[in-house]
Amino acid sequence: MKAYAITPKGQVTIPVSIREELSLKPGDKVMYEKTNGGILMKSAKRNMLQDYGFLKGRKKTHKDLGSIRKAVRKKIAVKRKANEKSLF
Repeated sequence: MKAYAITPKGQVTIPVSIREELSLKPGDKVMYEKTNGGILMKSAKRNMLQDYGFLKGRKKTHKDLGSIRKAVRKKIAVKRKANEKSLF
């Protein structure tokens, strides 16, 4: 096992083999978790199954998709009228 130095900014290089195994690319995020055996690093990428149900129990603000569309169309119409008035 190779040792890696920590930079003055607290950065550490993630070896290519680990980046490939976790499918990490520049800009991706990782999470660190303290365990009894040390520190566990894992990809912060989430998939749909991990996020399933995260909105469960939240209060609904609209009754249906139709009311949302209607509200959006109304706001767009108001903005267009305001833009038309500012042109003349």
